[in-house]
Amino acid sequence: IGLTLADLGILAFSTLTLEDYLTGKIHEVIMFEDTAALDFPMTPFGNTLFEAPNGSVEYRFDGDHRAITVLSSEMEAQVRLEDSESLEAIAVSHAFDEPGEFFYENKRLSMPASGTVVVGDTTYDFGEGESFGVLDWGRGVWPDDVKWEWGHFTGMLGDQLVGINMGTVNGDDSPGSAD
Repeated sequence: IGLTLADLGILAFSTLTLEDYLTGKIHEVIMFEDTAALDFPMTPFGNTLFEAPNGSVEYRFDGDHRAITVLSSEMEAQVRLEDSESLEAIAVSHAFDEPGEFFYENKRLSMPASGTVVVGDTTYDFGEGESFGVLDWGRGVWPDDVKWEWGHFTGMLGDQLVGINMGTVNGDDSPGSAD
């Protein structure tokens, strides 16, 4: 699944996308609302609630995990990501060409995940020990045109958890990147 929650300054939106690899079918719900409907916390460890006419998204951080709940008429998701403030993360600031343009990101990577997504009569389960999540939390003032490519892989190699982060952005990564 992929879940996006964003405040673009002129509107706030959320998307929940689920791709069924067995059938090739993609399920998606999109929610739009005024920016006042979304109040991002100052750190990735705060709570967030977004309510739109066709559904809601809630992120709740509870010290050792975060719970994500999405409710809509098309899809419902209940996801738990194991996380704590002491776990390793990647935090990077990207400078863009124009003064005042930047992006700060804090990636919470390779978090063990469990939960379900329900689409109609079908329930998709995320097996404990078989599923992992990423939270890419950020703030910024972006240029109008940005090329951003990003991917993350997590898996088990024997008893060892392995995570690989890769990406590019057209900003200045010379001080360091998230890779």
